[in-house]
Amino acid sequence: MIKLIPRTIDKLFINIILFLFVFSNYNTLLSQNLIMVTGDKNGNYHKGGETLKGLAEKSGISIELRNTDGAFQNLFEVGKNEANLGLVQIDVIAGLFSNNKETKKLVSNCYAIVPTDLEYVHIVVNNSSKIKKFADLKKNKVSLGSDSSGTAFTAGFLMAYLSNGIDLTAPNFINMDEEESLRKVVNGEIDAAFLTTTLNSKLLTQLGDEKTPIRLLAINTKEIPVKIKEMYHTEIIPPNTYPWQKDAIEVPATATFLLVSKQTDPKVVKKIVEIIYDNEEELDNNSHLWSSKASKAFEALKKIGIPFHPQVEIHLKSKKSTTK
Repeated sequence: MIKLIPRTIDKLFINIILFLFVFSNYNTLLSQNLIMVTGDKNGNYHKGGETLKGLAEKSGISIELRNTDGAFQNLFEVGKNEANLGLVQIDVIAGLFSNNKETKKLVSNCYAIVPTDLEYVHIVVNNSSKIKKFADLKKNKVSLGSDSSGTAFTAGFLMAYLSNGIDLTAPNFINMDEEESLRKVVNGEIDAAFLTTTLNSKLLTQLGDEKTPIRLLAINTKEIPVKIKEMYHTEIIPPNTYPWQKDAIEVPATATFLLVSKQTDPKVVKKIVEIIYDNEEELDNNSHLWSSKASKAFEALKKIGIPFHPQVEIHLKSKKSTTK
């Protein structure tokens, strides 16, 4: 015979369960274990992730960093709710949004939280190659970057728009880890390698010295088609930014964002937004990824339709009102 739980005990039991549920959620908010997808363990994305992780932990939020192949994979993982946060270039976002219904759905499940420093398209060329202009790449052995990386996506995108008739499946185009490919360019084993990253990346600053037989391939603003100018514009890399680079050079640059899954608790997102926008200088000083001008960049990027998380505008408005 089944006995019913007395009403008073029943209520007490329910109240205990509710208390435990609320308390566990409270703890989850304070010590939320977010997952952030970055990139190669030696790359700029991962170093930036480490900087953010350190600041977040001081506010009771734990961030687990996961290495990936880069921006392309990061967007898939955040879009599928397999990660909360991920760093993704604007060309990858735009490309996947317009690709098909499935990839559009992934992009639509993400909000931008903050723009990072600009990423520059570095095409490192061995001096012994005959590469003088972008179109010459199709006749040489070139690394496009590792599979699923933002570098590889950018390389393919620029190949499609800047050079008619380039077949990326040709055997002279290879996908290879960025660090390995740069080393092979230095050694003359391949002719050129793409690397999309912020200025002063260690992969480039530690690549060689003034005697190393490499250089950067220039691409000027007139070479960038109008169709892709919202994703790419050109910037000047100052002379001696890298030990092996003597002259100033013009190259394409693209914006990158920290994205968050729409399924992430808004209260936790609010905390991450505060951590980033209230510590712009510290983040910038401790990493080549983050920008001390993120708040200003937000205003410009919002105007072109970048979908930022609502908590960003709320926080920045409150900062403005308190400084008046």
